[in-house]
Amino acid sequence: MKRYLPLLMDIKNSKEVADYSEYARRAERDPLVNKIMIDAENLNRDVFGGCSRNGGCSRGLEGHEIRSRPTPEETKNMSRMERDKREIEGEHIPNDNIKDIAEDLEDIFEDLDKLMDPEYPLTRDGIKLDAAVRFSPKVQELAKMIMKDFGITSERDLETAMMKVADGLEGMVENDPYFQRARKAGERVLRYAMDHIEVTDLPTGKRMQWVNQLAGELVRIMNSDDSIQELHEFIEDSADELFDELMQYGQEVERIE
Repeated sequence: MKRYLPLLMDIKNSKEVADYSEYARRAERDPLVNKIMIDAENLNRDVFGGCSRNGGCSRGLEGHEIRSRPTPEETKNMSRMERDKREIEGEHIPNDNIKDIAEDLEDIFEDLDKLMDPEYPLTRDGIKLDAAVRFSPKVQELAKMIMKDFGITSERDLETAMMKVADGLEGMVENDPYFQRARKAGERVLRYAMDHIEVTDLPTGKRMQWVNQLAGELVRIMNSDDSIQELHEFIEDSADELFDELMQYGQEVERIE
């Protein structure tokens, strides 16, 4: 590690790193970055209550308690099981509260999408400055030194080594007995919750209709015969879509570099 220190200090004191540090300070003043911060404050306000910088205030996500029990007269000829089924305890969350939070999340993701656009001026400058640091002589010298120390002679060797590390970590996690027990315990908790939670009122209305569709799909999964497997598939499909978008974004960044 001591062999790397002189190069690391040279990199720290380089013009490329100084330029990137100035860029980071400039990013804090960017209008879109500040709007995302306000979006996050709005989300915090609508979930936990309080006021945000745009002047809006909210009591937060408050549900109304629902409790229904059969009358003593009705329970006279009921079994314990029948009585338990008739006893209902739950929460009703107003439709607008759910839609407010969804709208806050949508605002954040839309603004993040604009910020991550490689053609957005701040992002375009950041990509170029990041490339300037990575391809600077000292950083390249450090990279070659590390690759030599690990016996890596080409980009293909590097990709192979990274794949081996990733596969090894994945295998360690999947075969670890503690992870297996934790996963099974988590699945049991989820299965119990999905079997015993009854959803009787879904979001409705034309506003933020994707919330209605998402809630409906999650309830369908909860009520399915193989809810855990369907939940896994739902999450995997969403992760695959995100991965594809990240790959496309990476290709666009490479084009600009």
